[in-house]
Amino acid sequence: MGYSDKDKLGCVMSLLVDEAHHWWMTVECGTALKRVRRREFMDLVQGTLSVNEYKAKFVCLSHYAPELVAHEASRCKRFRFGMSREIKLYLVAQSVEVFDELVEKTYALEETLREEPKAFSVGAVKRKSGTISGSGRKGKRGHFGTSG
Repeated sequence: MGYSDKDKLGCVMSLLVDEAHHWWMTVECGTALKRVRRREFMDLVQGTLSVNEYKAKFVCLSHYAPELVAHEASRCKRFRFGMSREIKLYLVAQSVEVFDELVEKTYALEETLREEPKAFSVGAVKRKSGTISGSGRKGKRGHFGTSG
């Protein structure tokens, strides 16, 4: 009769005592924690975090999924994917594939978006009477080749 791997593991664990049992529980919990952190990384989005806070979490959690950020381009793509929609819209037109450059651009974008919109007023443009729409020249209506 064959036993599943889970059953075999249960039998072996029942033989562990004291320090060996404690060690195994640490290893088992560590593996579970790694899976949780990996999932956190895969689900990470900026949300209400600042760019600096998002970057810190991204870098920290990326250690649990190194194959997902093995190359600069894939690291940038994943970082960009989790950014807020507002910042992501500005990054679409830029093809930055160096992580540090991308982070610098997002810092600058965040700072720009945080600034108060500047009031911008345009003085009223007055038209001279008798001008033709937008040309600025005096109209000569009724003077086409007639004398007198």
